[in-house]
Amino acid sequence: MIRGVGLFLIGGFLACNAIYFLYFFAIDDPNVNYQLNTATQKQEAESKNNLNYQNYRDFVREIDVYNASAIFNSVNSALKQKDSDIFPAGVSYFPAVIPEGTILYHAGAGIPDGFEWLAMDMEFSMNFGSRGRKTRGSKSLNRFGNWGPGGPKHGPNFKKRDNEDESTDSTEDTENNHNYCDDNDGNNNGFHGPNNRISSFMSFRVKRDLNKMLYLDGASASKSKDTGEMDTQKILSDEIVKRLNLTDESDEDGEDGNEKKTFVMDERLYAQNICKWGEQFGLHGYIRVEMGFEVVLCDFSNLEMISNVSMKFSDNILNLPPNQDITFKNGWPINCNDGTLMDDLLTPEQKTILELENFREDKLVRLDVIEGWEQARIAGISHNWGDKRIGIDYRYLITGINRTWLDPNAYKRRLAYAGNETLVEIVDDLEHILKNFQFNQYRSNNWQLKTEQVVDKFAPIILSLEHLLNSSALNFQDKVLNITMYTLPFVKRYWHKVEDDYHSNGINFGVWEYSYPLLSLQTDSDYLIWSSFVNILDSIFDTIYNVFDNVSPLATECLTNGYIDETKEEAVLKPLLEQIHQLKSILNWVQFGYKCARACEWDEICYTPSWGPGPLGWALPSDYNSTGMIGFINDDENKLLVIDSNEQCIKVTDLLQGRG
Repeated sequence: MIRGVGLFLIGGFLACNAIYFLYFFAIDDPNVNYQLNTATQKQEAESKNNLNYQNYRDFVREIDVYNASAIFNSVNSALKQKDSDIFPAGVSYFPAVIPEGTILYHAGAGIPDGFEWLAMDMEFSMNFGSRGRKTRGSKSLNRFGNWGPGGPKHGPNFKKRDNEDESTDSTEDTENNHNYCDDNDGNNNGFHGPNNRISSFMSFRVKRDLNKMLYLDGASASKSKDTGEMDTQKILSDEIVKRLNLTDESDEDGEDGNEKKTFVMDERLYAQNICKWGEQFGLHGYIRVEMGFEVVLCDFSNLEMISNVSMKFSDNILNLPPNQDITFKNGWPINCNDGTLMDDLLTPEQKTILELENFREDKLVRLDVIEGWEQARIAGISHNWGDKRIGIDYRYLITGINRTWLDPNAYKRRLAYAGNETLVEIVDDLEHILKNFQFNQYRSNNWQLKTEQVVDKFAPIILSLEHLLNSSALNFQDKVLNITMYTLPFVKRYWHKVEDDYHSNGINFGVWEYSYPLLSLQTDSDYLIWSSFVNILDSIFDTIYNVFDNVSPLATECLTNGYIDETKEEAVLKPLLEQIHQLKSILNWVQFGYKCARACEWDEICYTPSWGPGPLGWALPSDYNSTGMIGFINDDENKLLVIDSNEQCIKVTDLLQGRG
């Protein structure tokens, strides 16, 4: 009888599991090709499990090499801090998953009751929440200063609404035509919220997988208006306004009691519209990068609070006396036109007070700076190789690449410039994947593993060939032998194929070896990504084989005769150098530059700046002709501010620039 009961239980268990898996596959069918349903597509789906190195080229989609490079770099850069800043104008929506158990952080005035911003790292959120300290002494006179430490030239002036948290908004310059003797409400100093506001620092645990997230690539939290970094939000929001017939561009509850007061910055409007639209599809929110990754969460029903503490400012923790309120109302000699102190009218007592308050402010700034440093070091730089906590389901990637012409320059391309038909198609595709699929990174090829394998393998070889071909320190013989040394392994690896067709067989198998999918190709996006890889690898293998074909006969000559004909150097090597330069231009890999010239010391980081607000100030590509900003350089050809490929090691004290 016991045996019978046991068999019954086992049978029931197996039956339940069978029902579960049937249901699971019904709601997440990996065989669905969501964009196209042609006879050719069906034939490909039927043949996908037979994809191999002999037939794979029959399934490669047509794609321009520059579009292929853009796809390759978008995949390789996904969720990487450094790459996202170097390729700032994103044009893709990556389906993403934030797994159950992930901790998210939020600094604000209270528990959010609607859509809101959260940080993936506590250092990001803590630095944000610490920005409300009321400044002391002479600095307290700067009531309408800039965001961040950079000073007036480091970004647009802005003022923050009381009820806003992680999102930051810019406004017009509020200093114009202002009577400083009438403004006795305390200072703003470029920080958000009320003076000396004590923030709540909240930690939330994700209760279940957030498997309907969208990751927006590029510097998507830069708060720019004119240079494309936020186009993926803007074009989606604009189309949503049409589809949902939205006309009100204000917070639902208004602000400061004004029911129709408009948003201070568009990004909050974008968030409201996207969350309204996404509610019908179960959209959980979207992910962006500033200096660190942040989540715009549409609602908090899938989170549980695990911690809520009040963040005190450093002067409160150190038990310093309250700030001296330096205002005209309190008897201080203020110039009503520009808000400055008239030093010659200060009383001896006021001079003593001011000197002590200035001393305190100088030291407090130095104590506070570590929070910005930790944001840069942990929330930012530590994710240069990717934020591995977030999963990407590449099967349902939606991108503007290969739909329309986009500038290959990642600073100049604009998704917003695509035709209306293309933009409508993109939103249609977003609605389709959100309506029909739950994202699952484990059922998707991890294409980024493939891109990293390719870059790790070939970037050093391409750079080595460029260096050798361009070297003035080596003679012709040494160049030939060293170039042969770097290219010979490719020929050796595929040498058994040489009898039939030296190039086509060797290259064909080599490209397959670096591009083959671990899981079967399931969707149009899979085919687009994989076809891009094949295209890029063709360019790499063609170039390396061509270098070998031109140089190896000279190596044979040298080794046979004991010498080499020096008169052939320019005729042979110059065209090869030009081909390497062309290949580098097409590939446009971060690994071809963007590094520090020396190994940074233990108390330094190799710094890649971010766009928008950050620990070292505020910068946008449109800030052309700006000077003195760490990590940036002016691009005179395109009239843009860009990230300098010659990066610098910085210390925590560098963050004091503009603060002290």
